[in-house]
Amino acid sequence: MHCSGGVEPYLNHLAGWDRVSNEWPAKYDLAILVDTGASDQVARLLGAHHPALRQHPWVVLDHHKGRTEISGVTLGLIDPKAAATSEVIWRIAKVLKWTVNERACQRLVASLFSDTLNLTTPSVTVKTVAMFAQVVKAGDVNVSALHQAFREASATDPDLLAVKGQLLEGVEFFADKQVALVVVPTEIVKAYRERTSLSALVLYEMLWARGIKVAAVMSDYGTVVRTSLRSKVPVAGPVATELGGGGHAMAAAFSDDQTPIDELKTKLVLALSKALRELN
Repeated sequence: MHCSGGVEPYLNHLAGWDRVSNEWPAKYDLAILVDTGASDQVARLLGAHHPALRQHPWVVLDHHKGRTEISGVTLGLIDPKAAATSEVIWRIAKVLKWTVNERACQRLVASLFSDTLNLTTPSVTVKTVAMFAQVVKAGDVNVSALHQAFREASATDPDLLAVKGQLLEGVEFFADKQVALVVVPTEIVKAYRERTSLSALVLYEMLWARGIKVAAVMSDYGTVVRTSLRSKVPVAGPVATELGGGGHAMAAAFSDDQTPIDELKTKLVLALSKALRELN
């Protein structure tokens, strides 16, 4: 199990997280990449190991609607109607009659909760709820304990409340106050990126303000700008895809290492404004 950037701290509540390595294996027969809708979502992986991946069978399991294809993939098992990649994995396991143990069931539930915000997004269908019930039963999953462990692992340190306040003070509004946008300066990114996801710190506070339809956080890493989008209407995915990224209709991201941040910000605002006008 490989993750180029290492495991994010909020996943440390899942037993076995320490088995994931940021070192590339010397020998393997098959690579499986999960839940990735665009190359820029795994830029570090592809930058270091794309040639190696292309030398072996390489499968992608995913569910993103707004996808940009990754070159060199042998087989893509994609279901854009699934609410989470775990739905796709569960279906594969049922068809191939794999035994899914208790730990795997916990991971499938965690994946489903993460991608659907605890089964509340519009992508959730009757099939999603049925799969959730089947997995909970199959693994005897204690849903309450799993969620509590996640909340404790992802809790904000008290001193980060001041950083959150600083970022919220910098929020700008566009498109008749339908778009809320904040730029996270390089010095804040460098100071806190190892401790927390700065976009997650403020995205939903911005999105659920009255009248806001799209929230955007642009994090300036100095060499690249990573932008996270969340929306109440299906514009985040299409706009992110247009700008070279991808994701869900209402949760997406893109990266840009070529465009100056002020120019990129203008480009993003224009694209979001246009998408909202067309939707209306």
